[in-house]
Amino acid sequence: MIWILGVFFLGACSGWILLQCKQTKLLSLIGKGIIPLVCLLLLCMGLSVAANKKDVVARLAWSSLSAFILAVGGILGSAFVCSKGERFFQIGKSQGEKKVENEITVVHPSGPKTTLLFAICLVAGGIGGFVFPLLQGTWIESLTPYVLYGLLGSVGATIGGDRSTIQSLHSVQPVFFLFPLGSALGTLVVTGLLGALLPRISWAEGMAVGAGFGYYSLSSVLISRIVGPDLGVTALLANLCREAGTLLFGSFLMKKFGALGPIASGGATTMDTTLPVIILTSGKEYALLALINGVVLTLMVPSLISMIFYFHGLL
Repeated sequence: MIWILGVFFLGACSGWILLQCKQTKLLSLIGKGIIPLVCLLLLCMGLSVAANKKDVVARLAWSSLSAFILAVGGILGSAFVCSKGERFFQIGKSQGEKKVENEITVVHPSGPKTTLLFAICLVAGGIGGFVFPLLQGTWIESLTPYVLYGLLGSVGATIGGDRSTIQSLHSVQPVFFLFPLGSALGTLVVTGLLGALLPRISWAEGMAVGAGFGYYSLSSVLISRIVGPDLGVTALLANLCREAGTLLFGSFLMKKFGALGPIASGGATTMDTTLPVIILTSGKEYALLALINGVVLTLMVPSLISMIFYFHGLL
């Protein structure tokens, strides 16, 4: 756990130093390296899944069903908890519109094309493992940690080196930071309970999947490295479903849970991918809160997942 958190925060500090030195080109290059690293890790994940050929179809089917259940539970749990505190986050339209600067560095590699690329890498790894057994082996185990550390360091650097993110954190009301904590609490409680009820998944594993908060690229490879590829695939699908669910059902969440519902549902993706939907459904005045929610939850993803498995004795 110390290595995982240390690399992440070292990356954030390095990004801040590069920002102060005005090394924007280097920061941009680091940010562009995130997608290739995720693709490589997903390829390794697919190879690992194929390495255990026993009941692979049944295991993938069960991972898909578990992912859907955990995704719905995470969305509803976070939206319910946050909706109960809506009166603490009433924001005037002028305040929200004045402070919002939607110029965040792409921390979550997402979007239809990127998601399709990730899916292709995962499937290609699985097919390659079946067709070419020599691709399976201990070399995957030795390669994955270094690629994972590179990904964690790159993500940290893009956060620490993003000027608009730092400025937004300086300009918010302190009460805003309670919102992502409430969103995280609702997600973790419900996904932990569902994990305890679902076969083949423990409460800690369900909670760790929920702790991805929609950040499917990082959470899936991190969980795959700690526990195994099966749970990694579940995390990938669950957090992808959370992002897609927010985009598709933002209006429904707004009607059922109020203006904070879509923000709570989006999790870590509210700083970029789901922000347009939040502005359309909740209003422009909630854009700054959505931005802060996404930044804080993004920072929490590697820390929470590591701590959950650490206290469960898996790390």
